[in-house]
Amino acid sequence: MKLINAIIPFFLLSLFWISCVDEPKNNTTAQPKEINPNLLLGKWVLTGATVDKIPTPRLDSAYFDFVSNTEIKTNLLGEEKTGTYSVSIKEKKMTQDIGRVIDYKIEKLVSDSLILSMKINSKRYKVLFEK
Repeated sequence: MKLINAIIPFFLLSLFWISCVDEPKNNTTAQPKEINPNLLLGKWVLTGATVDKIPTPRLDSAYFDFVSNTEIKTNLLGEEKTGTYSVSIKEKKMTQDIGRVIDYKIEKLVSDSLILSMKINSKRYKVLFEK
């Protein structure tokens, strides 16, 4: 009887300890969504911009018009220009050549929202476009 009285508390304490141990965590990490370059096609109008994290009206009325999978029209640098662009899905990067090559980081691309960041003349720009 003394043995049973000694084993029961030990058993209950062991059961309590086992139930409190963290279960192993699933090692699968969420993979970031791949961007779909086909979502770029069409006209995007600027709705907001920052320069070095400060809101700026400097780019008001800017737009991108992705005419095809390689052709772009834009007035981002002032006057309307036509050029080419390419997208790196793996690097989430877009490179535009409209007489001046600009590399953009694609922060977000969904059907109606596009957020890009880039560095031009040592200034960091972040721009938000909507379709």
